[in-house]
Amino acid sequence: MDGATHVNQFIDMHDIGDALMRAGFAEPVMDMEKIALTYDDARAVMRDLKAIGAHNATAGRGRGLMGKQAWRKVEEAYERYRRDGKLPASYEVVYGHAWKGTEKKLAKISDDGRQVIEFVKKAPRPIERKGSR
Repeated sequence: MDGATHVNQFIDMHDIGDALMRAGFAEPVMDMEKIALTYDDARAVMRDLKAIGAHNATAGRGRGLMGKQAWRKVEEAYERYRRDGKLPASYEVVYGHAWKGTEKKLAKISDDGRQVIEFVKKAPRPIERKGSR
């Protein structure tokens, strides 16, 4: 639309389970649920997103306010997804739990009792193109 990123990228639930294991937890169980909501217009979608505290956290997001012309582009682009008179918004909710690991496997616990789970961003794999050797 304008060269900026407009959608957040999230950690895959399997990677969260792996991070729990690395942090010393045992037998993590992860599950997910897809929730689809429908709206009359794009403004109603944005109102709900704002109400739940959602925002664009990407490094490539636009830094200024969106003007009327840009908003019209958003509405026009979103209209392509309209079905049965409604605009969809879908959410993927990830649930997980894990058991306390054995003492020697547990990650370090801070003085205030917190146990921090570190998520390490994986380097993207290079794209292999056919015939590029």
